[in-house]
Amino acid sequence: VFISDFEVKAEQDNNWDLPYLNKTIVDNILDQVTVELETTPIEKVRKEGTPGDVFAVEGYVTAGTSNENNKFFDAIYVQDDTAGITVFPYSEAGLEVGTKLKITGYVDAYQGDKEIQVIKAEKIPDDTHVYDPEVLSAKDAMNYDTNGGKLVQISGKVTRVIYSDDKTGVSQFWLDDGSGEEGNVFIDGYITSGTTGKNELASIVKEGAEISAVGIVYAHPEGESDTPVTCLRVRNCDEIKQADAQEITVDKSALLSEINAAPEKPESSYTEESWAAYAEALEKAQKVYADEAASQEDVDQALSELKQAKEGLKEKEDSNSDGEQNQGETDQPDGNQSQNGSGSSNGNQNQNTTDESDKDSENQVVKTGDDQPIMLYFGLLAAASVAAVYAGKRRKKLKN
Repeated sequence: VFISDFEVKAEQDNNWDLPYLNKTIVDNILDQVTVELETTPIEKVRKEGTPGDVFAVEGYVTAGTSNENNKFFDAIYVQDDTAGITVFPYSEAGLEVGTKLKITGYVDAYQGDKEIQVIKAEKIPDDTHVYDPEVLSAKDAMNYDTNGGKLVQISGKVTRVIYSDDKTGVSQFWLDDGSGEEGNVFIDGYITSGTTGKNELASIVKEGAEISAVGIVYAHPEGESDTPVTCLRVRNCDEIKQADAQEITVDKSALLSEINAAPEKPESSYTEESWAAYAEALEKAQKVYADEAASQEDVDQALSELKQAKEGLKEKEDSNSDGEQNQGETDQPDGNQSQNGSGSSNGNQNQNTTDESDKDSENQVVKTGDDQPIMLYFGLLAAASVAAVYAGKRRKKLKN
């Protein structure tokens, strides 16, 4: 049954509600036939969701509607432990940051920013959580595919500023933290200080100043271009502050990766000089990584020096062939030793010496054998002479 507007009695206190009774009837019918969707992590919605896909997500509000100075036009942001996302349309007043919502809706995009178009929004009572902004380098914060919709904080030196017409406020500025990409910080014209209701950032946001900024990673076209540009969408001007030295973000991730990436071969494979240079660069890199006061320039220099030292590692010349040759040379003397009893030349000398000694022994034996008959001959001759003399004397005696 549907009721026309003129059949609905309107009174002063319900003048704007009753004419929409048909909508209420339709909502009731839909509630009866609606099938509850399983909750999907926001990260999966961002990565896999295509326009028109319907999802149910649960997340905590990171930009709400409780403060008129800090609410976006018909949009809020929710975040879970995996990612964040824009929720549109949502205009109910009084939504506090940290409130948990269940949003059922379909995937859409507006000017390059991925969002969920609301079909149904429900508050989950007695469950609140306020996310602290994730501290990122400017380069990581400007990676929309990875961090789009997330509440983050960046810090760095101001390189450019766009001021308001009266020169007291700021609508956009860029921060350089040495990470290789500037952070683009954007402030909607209706976003002001949550406490004063004013945008008076020109007093601190100046070229060369060290500034920290908190906001939602967002994408939209800038200037006359239709191409979306990643930026940090500020939710409260009070979250733009002068940065202390400790607040300036220093990206050490690349340095850590290089420290953990060991050379392809062990130390013994490289020359002592090249390995010593690498070890020195590695030690310096480890100290810089552990130094909380290290600047981005210090980190980048340590990373560059470590890479150069690793690329400069020189392998020992023909280390494999030398090993085989040395082994062969070692085996050869061992072979001679087993045959000759010493090194190669000594073994040959020993063999020759032994042979010559044997020959000398043989010669000596031969000579000794030759001398014995001669001496025997002379001995017999002498004995014969003595015997002859003795026989002569004996004959003389017999004749007498």
